[in-house]
Amino acid sequence: MKLFNKTFGPSGFKAAFEMVRTGKEGGLYQVLKTVADLIGKHYAENEISARISHYWESLTLDEQLAAPDEYLQKYGHLLPSELTEGSAARIRVHVPKVLEEHPKMIGRMRQIGR
Repeated sequence: MKLFNKTFGPSGFKAAFEMVRTGKEGGLYQVLKTVADLIGKHYAENEISARISHYWESLTLDEQLAAPDEYLQKYGHLLPSELTEGSAARIRVHVPKVLEEHPKMIGRMRQIGR
């Protein structure tokens, strides 16, 4: 139900049913395609989160302290200046969260280029 509400609005299940029943707005194909896309995104987010968690927990303290420097060196030019100003403290404090958001950021940048 939550998935349908998130996708098709407050009465998402009813809206999706009507799309399937009437064939309007893409009908069954569109409902299935939309649900499959959302399930895929959800799976990808969970997989990314698990891999980052495993990576982060496998690092020593010194490696965890060095990781933000490496990330900033490689990708700092892509980040908003309010995140990188000064010593980039917000990034250094939230490295695992930054890594989880990285694929989304790259995806948004690709969309801009289209």
